[in-house]
Amino acid sequence: MPSTTDHLTGLPNRRALVWAVEHRLAAGESFALLRATARDPEGLRRTLGAAAGAAWLRQVGHRLAGAAGYETLARLEGAELALLAPARTPAEAATVASRLAYDLEWPVPANGMHLRVKARIGMALAPANGGDAVTLLRQARAARRRAEALELTWSECQ
Repeated sequence: MPSTTDHLTGLPNRRALVWAVEHRLAAGESFALLRATARDPEGLRRTLGAAAGAAWLRQVGHRLAGAAGYETLARLEGAELALLAPARTPAEAATVASRLAYDLEWPVPANGMHLRVKARIGMALAPANGGDAVTLLRQARAARRRAEALELTWSECQ
């Protein structure tokens, strides 16, 4: 059976996230899917080494996994995380995105330093922005890329 856990962080992986999204859609639930990444995570790894980047990711994952209001936090790839959160309206999803940005940008101790990164977040609402996991993941990725291009902290699906 394929793994549903990310080997580096211990968080659920993409496979687990897709299952959770499909399960919630089948149950008729409304929720927000957010995709978040650290701005220039490769710069962090180049400057301080891969171990510092991995330590940052593990600590952020641990912090977010224990935070109330976040459901199904998953590592997708690299420094990209995704999460599901209860939200029925764009305003509710924006509140979650703002909180997530705050949580991601909070300094993380690593290698005797406090690492601070800038988050970029894209969000899609289910079922309004898609009726399946692949579509919602694409919509959230497009919104995140728009946030990156416009240098916004977060962007919602258009």
